[in-house]
Amino acid sequence: MSAFGTATNDGQPQRLGSILIEQGKITAPQLDEALAVQKEKGGRLGWLLLTLGMITRLDLFASLAIHFSLVFRKYSPDLITEIDRSVLGQIDYDKILEQHVIPCSIVDDTLLLFTDFPDRLQLADFCKTHFRVKQIQPVVVTDLDFMHIIQELYGKSLMDQSINGLFYRDSSESAYSVFTKTQVLFMGGLGFGVLIWLYLDAYTFLIAAFSFCQIAFFVGVLYKVVLSLAGSKFEQTEFVTKEDVDNLEEKELPVYTILVPVYKEPEIVHVLVNSLKKMNYPQGKLDILLLLEEEDTPTYEAAKKAHPPGNWRFIRVPDSLPKTKPKACNYGVFFSRGAFLTIYDAEDIPDPDQLKKAIVGFQKYGESYVCLQAALNYFNADENIITRLFTLEYSYWFDYLLTGLDYFHLPIPLGGTSNHFRMDILKELGSWDPYNVTEDADLGIRASANGYKVGILNSTTYEEANTRYGNWLRQRSRWIKG
Repeated sequence: MSAFGTATNDGQPQRLGSILIEQGKITAPQLDEALAVQKEKGGRLGWLLLTLGMITRLDLFASLAIHFSLVFRKYSPDLITEIDRSVLGQIDYDKILEQHVIPCSIVDDTLLLFTDFPDRLQLADFCKTHFRVKQIQPVVVTDLDFMHIIQELYGKSLMDQSINGLFYRDSSESAYSVFTKTQVLFMGGLGFGVLIWLYLDAYTFLIAAFSFCQIAFFVGVLYKVVLSLAGSKFEQTEFVTKEDVDNLEEKELPVYTILVPVYKEPEIVHVLVNSLKKMNYPQGKLDILLLLEEEDTPTYEAAKKAHPPGNWRFIRVPDSLPKTKPKACNYGVFFSRGAFLTIYDAEDIPDPDQLKKAIVGFQKYGESYVCLQAALNYFNADENIITRLFTLEYSYWFDYLLTGLDYFHLPIPLGGTSNHFRMDILKELGSWDPYNVTEDADLGIRASANGYKVGILNSTTYEEANTRYGNWLRQRSRWIKG
């Protein structure tokens, strides 16, 4: 078998479209349609054909293997047994994920490896340098099989990093330890002092306590009024305009990852799929990861029946504690391909232009901004008194208070969805804290503490408000706890 990148007899690799036509996988008109989309929006032809539903994953990767004169293998347990652990030990799993290579063995100064990205020009140079071999012999596997092999090999390590990575990075930033010794000593000393004051002179203590509460309440209200007045100025301007969005060159847009953590929500998966199909972003440049708990079979089956496009991948997050959304998102980050990343909940209906607005927003804000927070609101505002109050609260929070914080360049606590990140800086910050029940707000403050900024994006995502008092009480208790 020929080495990586070997050409055909005429000196040129056979074109991918021609291979697929010869194999009867697509027709000439279908190829012309995909090429027209590629000319307008950019992206790789194979992924365009896949997201347009013209070919399957197996068709794509088998044809890529022919295009590059390589071997194509489907997943089987034998693939794992072929991997020499002594060779595998020469590279860290983060490099494996970054370079899309799984080293198998070295024979006669030739490295055999699995890859789901055979068109990476730097693949050969990296492998020859890192493993000190003269030749490489790539074997093509699908991206889903590549991910499955990674989970088989490094599942425990990936899960450990997803849960404890932030704690390992900086224990003071993790909610794993609820209180530090200093905090416990301070609160103990404060409580002891209060008891002594009460014993010696309860009257003056009550006067001081009530005075403190009144002053704190007045300062808090005044602070919010000032922020809201400043934030109201954003109603007079449009930070990212329709013209800005229209002027974007779709060919130059980067790959954008969307994380969608779901848990026991089989009835709304089809709504989610239809909603994200409407995003005004080249589908060939969308990387959508549906994050499912390992035991949540009903949602997994519902997701398969929804028949999402080829740019979707399902990731089964191994069963472990804590069973939280941030843990699932951290696990998804390992397999993300985008230069930018956002999160949507299963019931979210985002503004179709939101991803493009985020790209423009990052360009306008500058390199110091790690995240842009879009506004959230409710599509069931008129259902009952609770949903009306929720809508009023969200309108105030996202349209006035957060924009006021942005005006004064103050730290911004993120919402649980529709926050858009620069992927490289998100990883640098350690992603989310699985032990924090309001991990989104925590990440916004943590970004500021590490010298980065969070901005506001004039785009709205609609979600469903709680309609029952019991659900509202549990949700609000969790928020306050966080």
